[in-house]
Amino acid sequence: MVAKHRVLVLSPSAEVFGLPNTGAYRRIRGLALRHTVTLIVPHKGVVADDLRNLLVVKRPPAVPGRQSGILAYYLFALFHGLWNGFKGNYDAVYSYQELSSVIGIALKAGPRMRWIADILDDPGMYLENLKQRPRSRRASGTRAILLLHERAMKGGLRFADLVLTIGTRPDDVLPRLMEEAYKVHPDRLLAIPNGVELDLVRPSGSPSRLAETQLFEIFYVGHVSPIRGLGALLEAVSKLHADIPTIKVTLAGAAWPDDKEWLTSNLVRLGIEERVEYVGPVEHRHALELMERASVCVCLFQRRREEEASYPIKVLEYLALGKATICTNLLGMRRLITPEVNGLLVEPDDPDDLAQALSRLYHDEELRRRIQANARASVERFDWPAIVERVLERVDCLFAGEGKV
Repeated sequence: MVAKHRVLVLSPSAEVFGLPNTGAYRRIRGLALRHTVTLIVPHKGVVADDLRNLLVVKRPPAVPGRQSGILAYYLFALFHGLWNGFKGNYDAVYSYQELSSVIGIALKAGPRMRWIADILDDPGMYLENLKQRPRSRRASGTRAILLLHERAMKGGLRFADLVLTIGTRPDDVLPRLMEEAYKVHPDRLLAIPNGVELDLVRPSGSPSRLAETQLFEIFYVGHVSPIRGLGALLEAVSKLHADIPTIKVTLAGAAWPDDKEWLTSNLVRLGIEERVEYVGPVEHRHALELMERASVCVCLFQRRREEEASYPIKVLEYLALGKATICTNLLGMRRLITPEVNGLLVEPDDPDDLAQALSRLYHDEELRRRIQANARASVERFDWPAIVERVLERVDCLFAGEGKV
């Protein structure tokens, strides 16, 4: 029987622990089933009922203003961690790639707590993303804070006892980046992919809109923005009016005000206002329903550093539902999609290539049916329980004090 240890988990995300399909939720749930976990979330952070029943939830006091709330979170987490760390109330701290990892560094250096760093994206991506934001969306002092964060991670991440990162092999983009840019020793790295809860995400047997009404519906879920490759999708749809008279696009997910403006202006420019519906953010259950009724589901990431090695959960869910799926030809996508077996790959930001792929799936029923038939079986190895068990085994080794964590 594995001995229980006391783990402090830090996450400033207000919603991730309310979303059962996320990696953060799945890993912390697995950890809480085996160890004693205290989770610090923002004052208004959402924690799903089944997760809340497994761990202790702590929140900073309420303060007015978004920036003040963020500062209150980090000060509360730092003080709580230091106070209880020096008193010996925790055996380890578990942080993520954002600023909570700086607290991880402090708790490793001060109370000498074991540190588990869950690094699912390049910590340097925050600076890269900031450069692409309009100045109106850049909070005062943000660049300086993110620069300090990146430098702290490059100096401190090497001291983490265990670093989790996205990948299926040690030579994937993020594991290699952890070694080369952040100087993490290979023995302290665990490359794991994202996953899908196959018991939760399964076909209901309902027919697609194509089977019911001849409507050829394309579905996308995620941040609605041109940096997600949606410009290519809109251009492709505008090219397919005559070829696919019943084509329609449904976009689900959050969008910044300037992204909404971009979407509206491009729909008008391309004359496809009646072909594209933006439904805004939706609950996970509703997103699965929208996926299931679609003819084709897409994930069209651009060739950017942080997207190259991505294993998007949305793609795993598309496949688990047996959908015909089109993704851009990036490294992570190639690990998930075998062309013409369980999906199609297209070049990033290439509307012509995407239009050709959509046309093929519309006209070639045999190809579409073959891809759909192979889709679910292709993601069985990405079932969350198996992935989480790999993480827990490494955490157990860490607590057992074995040389290789």
